Amino acid sequence: MSINKNKNMEKKKIAAIKDFIESAEKSIKNAKKILKDILEEGEIDLEAPLEMDTNGLHSYKSG
Repeated sequence: MSINKNKNMEKKKIAAIKDFIESAEKSIKNAKKILKDILEEGEIDLEAPLEMDTNGLHSYKSG
């Protein structure tokens, strides 16, 4: 493989990773907005201690 072809592939990989990171950042931003809306709707205070039941999560299956 020539040096230029190798550099082009590296640039494409870097661009793909950059796009992936930007997409993830947008998803996190949107998730935070949704969480904020839900918390305000339910008058839930995140500063208050929360009890989270994690029983059964060891066998979670998607879809």
